[in-house]
Amino acid sequence: VFQTPTLCRVIFYYCRVFRYCLVPLITAVALVPALLIPHWAAVAIARIVVLGTASVWMPALQVYQMESFPPAWRSLVFGIVSTGMGLSFASVSLVGGYMAVHWGYRSTFLIGIVLSALSFVTFLIIMRTERT
Repeated sequence: VFQTPTLCRVIFYYCRVFRYCLVPLITAVALVPALLIPHWAAVAIARIVVLGTASVWMPALQVYQMESFPPAWRSLVFGIVSTGMGLSFASVSLVGGYMAVHWGYRSTFLIGIVLSALSFVTFLIIMRTERT
């Protein structure tokens, strides 16, 4: 029997424990329909969820990096991370175009799923390391 209050408590518990750790996992799960269903609506829904998760992880990343470094290093760290993000967005567009031509556009969703899952695992490792 499906019980909504119990499910909500479980989700709330994991969100509280792992905080923003679940965001890359939600992104990976949201990309699965875009990979499996060759219809524009599946891609549109995945894009909406990905934009929603980006609105959570971008500020979370900024807060995390500001809390992780002393004030004297924060501007340098912010500049390095921002440059890396800009370069990664540019390279994703370029590489994604080549992938779409050679292996079809759905291969880009597969890579997105894999990278989001790896991000989730990396985030879990970082969170566990900080707790110990």
